[in-house]
Amino acid sequence: MDLILVGLPGAGKSSLGRKLATRLSLPYLDLDRAIIAETGVPDDNAEKIFAREGEDGFRARERAAIAALTAANAPATSGAATDAARGEAAALGIDRIVSLGGGALIDPRNRWALAGKAHLLWIDAPNSAIAARLREAKVVRPIFRGEDPLRHLPRLRAERERFYATGLRLTSARNPASLADEALRLITAQPTPERRLIDAALPTGRWILGEGIAASALLRELRARRAARVVIVTEPNAARALGDTAEAAIRDAGIEIVRVDLPSGEAAKRLEVIGAAASTLARAGVERGDLIVAIGGGALTDAAGMLAALYLRGIDWIAMPTTLAGQLDASLGGKTGVDLPEGKNLIGAFHQPRAVIADLRALRSLPAREIVAALGEAAKIALLGDERLFALLESAAERLTAADQSVHDDGTLAEIVERAGWWKCEVVRGDEREASGRISLNLGHTLAHALEQATDYSGILHGEAVGYGLRAALHIGVELGVTPRPRAERATALLDRLGLGVAPRSERAADLLTIAQRDKKVAAGKIRWVLPTGDGYTVRDDLPASLVESAVTAALAGRAAQRTTTQR
Repeated sequence: MDLILVGLPGAGKSSLGRKLATRLSLPYLDLDRAIIAETGVPDDNAEKIFAREGEDGFRARERAAIAALTAANAPATSGAATDAARGEAAALGIDRIVSLGGGALIDPRNRWALAGKAHLLWIDAPNSAIAARLREAKVVRPIFRGEDPLRHLPRLRAERERFYATGLRLTSARNPASLADEALRLITAQPTPERRLIDAALPTGRWILGEGIAASALLRELRARRAARVVIVTEPNAARALGDTAEAAIRDAGIEIVRVDLPSGEAAKRLEVIGAAASTLARAGVERGDLIVAIGGGALTDAAGMLAALYLRGIDWIAMPTTLAGQLDASLGGKTGVDLPEGKNLIGAFHQPRAVIADLRALRSLPAREIVAALGEAAKIALLGDERLFALLESAAERLTAADQSVHDDGTLAEIVERAGWWKCEVVRGDEREASGRISLNLGHTLAHALEQATDYSGILHGEAVGYGLRAALHIGVELGVTPRPRAERATALLDRLGLGVAPRSERAADLLTIAQRDKKVAAGKIRWVLPTGDGYTVRDDLPASLVESAVTAALAGRAAQRTTTQR
């Protein structure tokens, strides 16, 4: 197994890599230098590759090199290796030392290739220390464009730290003389690398994404909070997918558990259900210092978050979503809520989870319908401007709708969760309480919520309803001239291929619009419609009633009618 060193440019990866290779008598590979050598560029200068091929060209070479790392066995240890060095390397399970360029982990495909297959060691140091090293170095770093590194390092850290943090952290400024010893101590303490893809410390809480990480990530969070008692709020399907593993790990750690089982789906989002759950907590003597752990789908997450927000006027909670909709949308952002007969999520609170732990392993057993429905939320994010996500959904549409296991195995689904989830995190970071930009996330949801209520939350899944809502928004956008027709046609084709909003519905547009008037996004008696533009969105509340009704009617008619309206 490789030991992979990652970190910002100038953090000291190469120097530590050489020290470790010497210490363990192992081969050492500087991947950037190997890429440069492969291109034949003189002077060991990556800047010339950037100038000739652009950053995209360099990243493509980097991606191929990382794929080759995991596909091939490392070279054997040096024949001159001492018995002690051989023994130390063998005990650690390390065959080679590799240092990566500072931007290598940005691409989720690279992280997927490495995760769980190599030890990842994050070499970190204060920005000032890194900048000082870079000023002394002779190698030109294209990323800094010839400017003072200290101008760029804060931005690079903000962009990349969530990827580096998936590895074990080693601070290189602490005691340079003992860095190699400290690195090996960290690996000895965690001999089996985890398959973590993101570990983001956000102002609103932590987001951890990976596969097979549920128990270890949860225990890490509980120990950090010195939790003595945990309330597990779950539902039947979640217990089978993930909850039993997490619960066993908590018990093994000697932490007391109070278990609350809620109904599956939207049935959990009722005031009487939350009230009964709160009574269970009160009878068990749950205190403000205890912690709720929500294990289940999107609706369960909404309900458990609401319980956490209300009980004792608010206690901390952790979300462990077990469905695709929960992982890429519902668990992120801190919105909690319950439904009323008059509308969806009309009672709720903003109450951020302290951590969201998304274990992709739970998605492997999901029915195809649940996967497809959740893609309505992913399509929404793509339409808001994530072009890579748009292309990814297009390229994998048939495999996704067939629930082909290859979308799990090759990291496609992981990237969809990451891209959609991170987009939402960024929006929420800028507007947690939905005062401005967060309204963009309601694209397709005005009609979707009305449709769900009209079916009493039982005849249609949330993401399926969003599919109809997106079609209505596209229709309105084209008619108003705010959505370019080619963009609408492309989006409609994607919805067709994903099977979202394709079947005709029997509901009447007028009835749904009456329901929509009670939507929580209504202001001054007017429905605010989020409409897609060429590269983002706009919000309108001045739409002609006839246009809205015709758009909703067309959306409810399904695929054939929508194709006509966007192409005429």
